[in-house]
Amino acid sequence: MRSIRFQQIKEKKKVKDLSEVIVEREKIKRDNKEAARLSQLKQKNILHLEVEEELFEKFNRFKSDISERVFRPLFEQREEKSRKEFVNTFENILKNRWTFWLDQAKEDIEKIETCQGKTDLLQEFDSHFQKILNKLLQKPTFENLLEDFLSQPEEAIQIGKVCLSKTNFQWQNLVLRKESSREIFLDSAIQP
Repeated sequence: MRSIRFQQIKEKKKVKDLSEVIVEREKIKRDNKEAARLSQLKQKNILHLEVEEELFEKFNRFKSDISERVFRPLFEQREEKSRKEFVNTFENILKNRWTFWLDQAKEDIEKIETCQGKTDLLQEFDSHFQKILNKLLQKPTFENLLEDFLSQPEEAIQIGKVCLSKTNFQWQNLVLRKESSREIFLDSAIQP
């Protein structure tokens, strides 16, 4: 009887040891799967951060280039404080455009899983965002900036405020005329 009981205890111990081994093996599998998932998630997030950082760097170079080629020369005859205000205002409008573009591209950024996807999105920035703005800014006169570059009433208001603060009534009139013609156009487009 003792030997049967000893056998039973021995078998229970084997079953217990075996179950512990199985549980431990399953824990290791689970941990390995989770580590792989976290690693993949980390890689994907790093890729997204890299894309956003590179887009930001590209935009800053683009903004500096536009500022040097278009905005600064346009206002170089103005006193320094006035020139800085105009340039900063136009740069802020450019930043707002980039922010809107980036918001639209956010979904595409989230979809990126490979370096090729990253390269494609960076090329889209070059071919879409920069190309369109370069085209809008190819005739660098104040009137053309008002006509081609400004697209929102808020942008014209910002420029109008700078003109008003610098008592540049001629330019302010241009801004107001542009906004008035846009409102007339919008009113006629809205009415049946």
